[in-house]
Amino acid sequence: DTKIGKTYFGASFPNAVIIDFTPVKLAFGTAKLDETALKRNYGEGFRSLFSPFRNPDNTLAWKPKIKNFDYNKQYYFPKSWEEFQVALEKTKYYAEDISVVPNSGKVWVIIDDSYRWRTMEIIHYLKANKRKWPSQQEFGLITQAMASQITTIRDFANVAIIHRTTREFETGNRIPLVYPTSVDFDSDLTIELVHRDISESGKSTKHQVALIHSTGHDFPCNNPNYQIEVIDPTPEDVLAAAHVPVPLW
Repeated sequence: DTKIGKTYFGASFPNAVIIDFTPVKLAFGTAKLDETALKRNYGEGFRSLFSPFRNPDNTLAWKPKIKNFDYNKQYYFPKSWEEFQVALEKTKYYAEDISVVPNSGKVWVIIDDSYRWRTMEIIHYLKANKRKWPSQQEFGLITQAMASQITTIRDFANVAIIHRTTREFETGNRIPLVYPTSVDFDSDLTIELVHRDISESGKSTKHQVALIHSTGHDFPCNNPNYQIEVIDPTPEDVLAAAHVPVPLW
Protein backbone atom coordinates (compact mmCIF):
# COMPACT_ATOMS: atom_id res chain seq x y z
CA ASP A 1 0.00 0.00 0.00
CA THR A 2 1.01 3.63 -0.39
CA LYS A 3 1.83 5.99 2.49
CA ILE A 4 2.82 3.10 4.74
CA GLY A 5 6.39 4.31 5.26
CA LYS A 6 8.21 1.78 3.08
CA THR A 7 10.80 4.21 1.73
CA TYR A 8 11.60 5.74 5.11
CA PHE A 9 11.82 2.27 6.69
CA GLY A 10 14.16 1.12 3.92
CA ALA A 11 16.37 4.19 4.28
CA SER A 12 16.63 3.49 8.02
CA PHE A 13 18.66 0.30 7.44
CA PRO A 14 22.32 0.65 8.45
CA ASN A 15 24.29 2.50 5.74
CA ALA A 16 21.30 2.38 3.41
CA VAL A 17 21.54 3.55 -0.20
CA ILE A 18 18.16 4.30 -1.76
CA ILE A 19 17.64 3.67 -5.48
CA ASP A 20 14.48 5.72 -6.06
CA PHE A 21 13.32 4.56 -9.49
CA THR A 22 11.48 6.84 -11.90
CA PRO A 23 7.67 6.57 -12.04
CA VAL A 24 6.58 4.52 -15.05
CA LYS A 25 3.67 3.76 -17.31
CA LEU A 26 3.37 0.06 -18.09
CA ALA A 27 0.64 -1.69 -20.05
CA PHE A 28 0.58 -4.51 -22.58
CA GLY A 29 2.76 -3.42 -25.47
CA THR A 30 3.82 -0.18 -23.77
CA ALA A 31 6.59 0.58 -21.30
CA LYS A 32 7.86 4.11 -20.73
CA LEU A 33 9.14 6.39 -18.01
CA ASP A 34 6.95 9.23 -16.79
CA GLU A 35 7.90 12.33 -18.79
CA THR A 36 7.02 14.74 -15.99
CA ALA A 37 9.15 12.81 -13.49
CA LEU A 38 12.11 12.88 -15.88
CA LYS A 39 12.18 16.68 -15.58
CA ARG A 40 12.76 16.51 -11.82
CA ASN A 41 16.02 16.01 -9.96
CA TYR A 42 14.55 13.69 -7.35
CA GLY A 43 11.96 10.93 -7.16
CA GLU A 44 8.77 10.33 -5.22
CA GLY A 45 10.64 8.87 -2.26
CA PHE A 46 12.69 12.04 -1.76
CA ARG A 47 10.09 13.86 0.33
CA SER A 48 9.94 10.89 2.70
CA LEU A 49 13.63 11.34 3.45
CA PHE A 50 14.29 15.10 3.32
CA SER A 51 12.59 18.24 4.67
CA PRO A 52 12.91 21.63 2.94
CA PHE A 53 14.29 24.71 4.71
CA ARG A 54 15.60 28.14 3.78
CA ASN A 55 19.24 29.17 4.13
CA PRO A 56 20.07 32.64 5.49
CA ASP A 57 20.33 33.86 1.88
CA ASN A 58 16.78 32.51 1.29
CA THR A 59 17.92 29.69 -1.01
CA LEU A 60 16.08 26.39 -0.68
CA ALA A 61 17.93 23.45 0.91
CA TRP A 62 17.04 20.00 2.17
CA LYS A 63 17.62 18.47 5.59
CA PRO A 64 17.65 14.67 6.02
CA LYS A 65 14.94 13.23 8.27
CA ILE A 66 17.32 10.39 9.15
CA LYS A 67 20.41 11.43 11.09
CA ASN A 68 23.61 11.50 9.00
CA PHE A 69 21.80 10.38 5.82
CA ASP A 70 24.00 11.74 3.01
CA TYR A 71 22.14 12.88 -0.13
CA ASN A 72 25.28 12.66 -2.27
CA LYS A 73 26.20 9.11 -1.29
CA GLN A 74 22.97 7.47 -0.19
CA TYR A 75 20.26 8.66 -2.58
CA TYR A 76 19.98 8.04 -6.33
CA PHE A 77 17.22 8.84 -8.81
CA PRO A 78 18.22 7.00 -11.99
CA LYS A 79 16.41 8.13 -15.13
CA SER A 80 17.83 5.36 -17.32
CA TRP A 81 19.31 1.87 -17.05
CA GLU A 82 22.75 3.36 -17.59
CA GLU A 83 22.28 5.80 -14.69
CA PHE A 84 21.18 2.85 -12.53
CA GLN A 85 24.48 1.10 -13.30
CA VAL A 86 26.43 4.24 -12.41
CA ALA A 87 24.54 4.47 -9.11
CA LEU A 88 25.49 0.88 -8.29
CA GLU A 89 29.13 1.52 -9.18
CA LYS A 90 29.22 4.56 -6.87
CA THR A 91 27.54 2.51 -4.16
CA LYS A 92 30.25 -0.13 -4.49
CA TYR A 93 32.87 2.56 -3.76
CA TYR A 94 30.76 3.76 -0.83
CA ALA A 95 30.65 0.18 0.51
CA GLU A 96 34.45 -0.02 0.25
CA ASP A 97 34.75 3.19 2.31
CA ILE A 98 32.32 1.89 4.92
CA SER A 99 34.11 -1.46 5.20
CA VAL A 100 37.26 0.11 6.66
CA VAL A 101 35.32 1.87 9.46
CA PRO A 102 35.33 -0.33 12.61
CA ASN A 103 31.92 -1.73 13.59
CA SER A 104 30.22 0.11 10.76
CA GLY A 105 28.16 -2.82 9.49
CA LYS A 106 27.34 -3.51 5.85
CA VAL A 107 25.81 -1.26 3.22
CA TRP A 108 22.18 -1.96 2.28
CA VAL A 109 21.00 -1.25 -1.26
CA ILE A 110 17.28 -0.44 -1.17
CA ILE A 111 15.44 -1.00 -4.46
CA ASP A 112 12.39 1.31 -4.50
CA ASP A 113 10.49 -0.26 -6.07
CA SER A 114 10.69 -3.54 -8.00
CA TYR A 115 7.79 -2.71 -10.38
CA ARG A 116 9.55 0.43 -11.62
CA TRP A 117 12.89 -1.35 -11.76
CA ARG A 118 11.37 -4.10 -13.92
CA THR A 119 9.89 -1.52 -16.27
CA MET A 120 13.30 0.12 -16.66
CA GLU A 121 14.81 -3.29 -17.43
CA ILE A 122 12.11 -3.90 -20.08
CA ILE A 123 12.84 -0.54 -21.71
CA HIS A 124 16.56 -1.30 -21.70
CA TYR A 125 16.00 -4.73 -23.24
CA LEU A 126 13.78 -3.34 -26.01
CA LYS A 127 16.31 -0.62 -26.83
CA ALA A 128 19.34 -2.93 -26.74
CA ASN A 129 17.68 -5.60 -28.89
CA LYS A 130 15.67 -3.29 -31.19
CA ARG A 131 12.41 -4.96 -30.20
CA LYS A 132 8.88 -3.54 -29.92
CA TRP A 133 7.78 -5.85 -27.11
CA PRO A 134 9.33 -8.90 -25.40
CA SER A 135 8.07 -12.41 -26.06
CA GLN A 136 7.26 -14.67 -23.14
CA GLN A 137 10.73 -16.22 -23.42
CA GLU A 138 12.31 -12.76 -23.48
CA PHE A 139 10.45 -11.75 -20.32
CA GLY A 140 12.19 -14.76 -18.76
CA LEU A 141 15.53 -13.34 -19.88
CA ILE A 142 14.66 -10.00 -18.28
CA THR A 143 13.81 -11.78 -15.04
CA GLN A 144 17.15 -13.62 -15.17
CA ALA A 145 18.97 -10.33 -15.75
CA MET A 146 17.32 -8.82 -12.67
CA ALA A 147 18.22 -11.84 -10.55
CA SER A 148 21.79 -11.65 -11.82
CA GLN A 149 21.92 -7.96 -10.89
CA ILE A 150 20.88 -8.81 -7.32
CA THR A 151 23.65 -11.40 -7.12
CA THR A 152 26.16 -8.80 -8.29
CA ILE A 153 25.02 -6.29 -5.67
CA ARG A 154 25.27 -8.89 -2.93
CA ASP A 155 28.99 -9.16 -3.64
CA PHE A 156 29.43 -5.79 -1.88
CA ALA A 157 26.16 -5.06 -0.04
CA ASN A 158 22.94 -6.43 1.39
CA VAL A 159 19.83 -5.97 -0.73
CA ALA A 160 16.31 -4.97 0.33
CA ILE A 161 13.63 -4.80 -2.35
CA ILE A 162 10.44 -2.80 -1.89
CA HIS A 163 7.38 -4.25 -3.66
CA ARG A 164 4.05 -2.59 -4.30
CA THR A 165 0.71 -4.38 -3.99
CA THR A 166 -2.26 -4.97 -6.27
CA ARG A 167 -5.80 -6.27 -5.88
CA GLU A 168 -6.28 -9.98 -6.54
CA PHE A 169 -8.99 -10.29 -9.20
CA GLU A 170 -10.85 -13.23 -7.64
CA THR A 171 -10.91 -12.10 -4.00
CA GLY A 172 -10.12 -8.39 -4.00
CA ASN A 173 -7.38 -9.04 -1.43
CA ARG A 174 -4.13 -7.12 -1.68
CA ILE A 175 -1.18 -9.20 -2.87
CA PRO A 176 2.43 -8.14 -3.54
CA LEU A 177 3.76 -7.60 -7.05
CA VAL A 178 7.07 -9.41 -6.69
CA TYR A 179 9.86 -8.83 -9.21
CA PRO A 180 11.97 -10.61 -10.19
CA THR A 181 9.65 -13.59 -9.85
CA SER A 182 10.42 -15.84 -6.85
CA VAL A 183 12.83 -13.35 -5.27
CA ASP A 184 10.70 -13.51 -2.12
CA PHE A 185 11.44 -17.23 -1.78
CA ASP A 186 15.13 -16.62 -2.37
CA SER A 187 15.23 -13.91 0.31
CA ASP A 188 16.31 -14.43 3.90
CA LEU A 189 13.47 -12.22 5.11
CA THR A 190 10.05 -11.11 3.87
CA ILE A 191 8.45 -8.14 5.63
CA GLU A 192 5.01 -6.59 5.22
CA LEU A 193 4.44 -3.10 6.63
CA VAL A 194 0.92 -2.17 7.74
CA HIS A 195 -0.78 0.48 9.85
CA ARG A 196 -2.90 -0.71 12.75
CA ASP A 197 -4.98 1.00 15.43
CA ILE A 198 -3.79 -0.20 18.84
CA SER A 199 -5.61 0.56 22.10
CA GLU A 200 -3.44 2.08 24.81
CA SER A 201 -4.89 3.28 28.14
CA GLY A 202 -8.34 3.40 26.61
CA LYS A 203 -7.17 5.43 23.62
CA SER A 204 -6.70 4.07 20.13
CA THR A 205 -3.60 5.24 18.26
CA LYS A 206 -2.24 4.30 14.84
CA HIS A 207 1.06 2.41 14.75
CA GLN A 208 3.26 0.99 12.04
CA VAL A 209 3.59 -2.79 12.33
CA ALA A 210 6.13 -5.01 10.58
CA LEU A 211 4.89 -8.52 9.80
CA ILE A 212 7.81 -10.90 9.31
CA HIS A 213 6.42 -13.66 7.13
CA SER A 214 9.45 -15.84 6.59
CA THR A 215 13.15 -16.14 7.19
CA GLY A 216 15.75 -18.45 5.75
CA HIS A 217 17.86 -18.36 8.91
CA ASP A 218 15.62 -20.11 11.46
CA PHE A 219 12.55 -21.29 9.53
CA PRO A 220 11.80 -22.52 6.01
CA CYS A 221 10.93 -19.66 3.67
CA ASN A 222 7.82 -21.46 2.40
CA ASN A 223 6.23 -21.97 5.83
CA PRO A 224 2.90 -20.07 5.55
CA ASN A 225 2.25 -20.25 9.29
CA TYR A 226 5.42 -18.46 10.34
CA GLN A 227 4.92 -14.82 11.32
CA ILE A 228 6.35 -12.42 13.88
CA GLU A 229 4.98 -8.92 14.53
CA VAL A 230 7.11 -5.92 15.52
CA ILE A 231 5.25 -2.74 16.52
CA ASP A 232 6.79 0.65 15.62
CA PRO A 233 9.72 -1.20 14.10
CA THR A 234 13.22 -0.14 13.21
CA PRO A 235 15.13 -2.31 10.73
CA GLU A 236 17.38 -3.41 13.59
CA ASP A 237 14.32 -4.51 15.59
CA VAL A 238 13.08 -6.58 12.66
CA LEU A 239 16.45 -8.18 11.93
CA ALA A 240 16.86 -9.08 15.61
CA ALA A 241 13.32 -10.48 15.85
CA ALA A 242 14.02 -12.67 12.82
CA HIS A 243 17.27 -13.91 14.42
CA VAL A 244 19.42 -12.66 11.54
CA PRO A 245 23.01 -12.79 12.87
CA VAL A 246 24.34 -9.32 13.64
CA PRO A 247 27.54 -9.78 11.56
CA LEU A 248 25.27 -10.01 8.49
CA TRP A 249 23.70 -6.60 9.07
